Parts: sequence; C-alpha cells; structure tokens
Amino acid sequence: VFIPLYQQNVAGYIEVINTFLIIIIIPAFAFLLQGGELHRLVILLTFPISLLFIAQQIALSLKNYGDEMKYGARTLLGRLGWRQGMNLHNILILVSYLFIAFETLFGLSWDIAWRLLLTLPLGLYQLWQILRLAAGGKPNWKLLDLNARATLGVTAYLAVLIMWIV
Repeated sequence: VFIPLYQQNVAGYIEVINTFLIIIIIPAFAFLLQGGELHRLVILLTFPISLLFIAQQIALSLKNYGDEMKYGARTLLGRLGWRQGMNLHNILILVSYLFIAFETLFGLSWDIAWRLLLTLPLGLYQLWQILRLAAGGKPNWKLLDLNARATLGVTAYLAVLIMWIV
C-alpha cells in the first residue's frame, strides 16, 4: 500500500488533528459567527466530546488493526499498539464523563451536566466491551461499532440540544 509522504509524517496523529478541527474548531467558529465572542460553555462542552471522539476512533480501528499492521497503515492505534490503545480508549471514556461531572465546579450548570451524563451507560458499556475484548472475548464488531458511534453521537446531539433549549 502506497502512503504519500505527507501522510507518513502525520500518520497516527490524524485522529487528534481531526478531533481538533471537527469537534473544537467548527463549533467554536459557529458560535463566534452567531454570538460575536467565544463563550466558555463552548469549551466546557467540546472538551469531553473531543475525548469521546478520539475514543471512538480507537474503537473503530480495532477491527482492522491486523490489516493496518500488515500493510503499514499507521493510525493512532497502530502507533500505540493494541493493548495501550485499548487502555487509552478506556481512560478517555472515563475521563470524559469525569470532566462533565467536575465541570459543574467550573461554571457548567447541573441542568446541562446531568443531561450529558445520560449517555454514561453507553460509555460504560463500550468500556466493558473493550475490557472483554482485551481479555480475549469474542468480538462483536457491529455492536462495538454501533455503541462507539452512539456514545459520541448521542452526547454531541444532547450538547447541541442543550445549547438550544437551556
């Protein structure tokens, strides 16, 4: 598999770059266009979601990890290794929800935080799936894929909905 030179330099970090561009810059820019200034609520909401986005990227790349190693495609999981990648995934899930809970100390309203914490069971189930997979359990790739996408998607949807109604 031919990988262009510019992609070889950022291989493994593209997930972090995508997170910054998609999850942080786009909402911040949209808020700036509408509100004229950047509100701290945007940062308080996008940071935990960015951690969930990186965790989702790791979870989605687990299925193709063997092919990535075989053909030299270097994702974040490929650079870390599967064991460290799974550990990072679990840490990102836990830290994301801990940040949501602790952000109430830094000005995030509990009315907003509890709505985002509604997706905690999805995150914990995803964490359990990864732990089971790391212990040698039979993978259910479709369910892991669906759960990884749902955890991020529902949390992001609730964050957007909160911005409209609260």
